[in-house]
Amino acid sequence: LLFCLADCIIIPLLLLSCIYHPEKWNTEEHLARSKYYMSKGDFKTSLKESNTAYKLYPQSLGDEALFQIGMVYAHPANPKKDYQKSKEAFRRLLRNYPLSHLKPDAEAWIMVLREIQELKQAMKTNNNEISQIQDKIKKQRLQLKKMRQDYNRRLEAKEREIKDLKQNLDQLKEVDLKIEEKKRRVKP
Repeated sequence: LLFCLADCIIIPLLLLSCIYHPEKWNTEEHLARSKYYMSKGDFKTSLKESNTAYKLYPQSLGDEALFQIGMVYAHPANPKKDYQKSKEAFRRLLRNYPLSHLKPDAEAWIMVLREIQELKQAMKTNNNEISQIQDKIKKQRLQLKKMRQDYNRRLEAKEREIKDLKQNLDQLKEVDLKIEEKKRRVKP
């Protein structure tokens, strides 16, 4: 009799634990579709499916939906990736589901995304510095070009002056020769 009574209690409990809520099944389906669309590069649809999953059954699968949202926003192939929104999804996961099995992964992603943003900022700063240096180099090249042109003009002017002086010297030599020649003619 006790065994029958125990069976009457245990069997319904086992049956109740096996009942699968249709909302949860529907949510898992949305999450699976989200992962599929993300793997195919359709990030907009993947994000839509993840948000739907989060809204349908946030109690038990909300952490997975938020994690998937964070992954969609952080995906390198997503042309509309947004690291800030990704970090926010991971932070919501940590805040709303502190006991989630995805907590360590979400924390790691937050750190990685923070480092990526810091590196991007450093690269932006470096690129600005490089642009400023390139501008300085361009200005210095222009100054050097002007200096060369000025030097070449001065050099040409000096060469003309030297040429004119040589011509004058040659003319003076001719005049001196003529004077010498006239002096010789007058002396005899």
